[in-house]
Amino acid sequence: MVDNEWLERTGLVYGDTDVVDRWDISAVERDVLLQNGLPRFVPPFFEATLQSETEPVMASKNHGMLYKIGWGLGNNIGIAQKGGGVYAADGGVYTADSEELEDDYFVNSSLGHFVKLIHRVGYHQAKVITSSEEDADRALALLRREVVEIDPPAFVEGWWSLVFEQMEHGLM
Repeated sequence: MVDNEWLERTGLVYGDTDVVDRWDISAVERDVLLQNGLPRFVPPFFEATLQSETEPVMASKNHGMLYKIGWGLGNNIGIAQKGGGVYAADGGVYTADSEELEDDYFVNSSLGHFVKLIHRVGYHQAKVITSSEEDADRALALLRREVVEIDPPAFVEGWWSLVFEQMEHGLM
């Protein structure tokens, strides 16, 4: 269980029941958006911006249309239909068959994993802000081990590997 005290500064964003109930997502993903919510902001790499449309608004080159749940590292972040995972895609607005689509980045195997990781990393960021560099480095190494256990494929190549690379270089 992650201590969510760090969220007092930013709060949570919840999906609109009338909208999310019409999305083609799993019941578990629906519950995450409606009951658990997403952190509003995890500085400096994630901001929750749930779409208000009932149809997917993001086009992914490799995973079809996605429901937008946020913004991070210069990309929209969305969930695929029917439990297909979480992906980051170019910020542009395209249709699913558009030739201009850029490759998307794998983020997480499920929305549940994404929320666990966002909470864990947000808590880490809030806690180490006043730590010494040595303590922060040690905490980051521990954090990496913990989050890899939550969703191993997320750290092979993709969005989270970029987040951690920037954290390791002190850019976040």
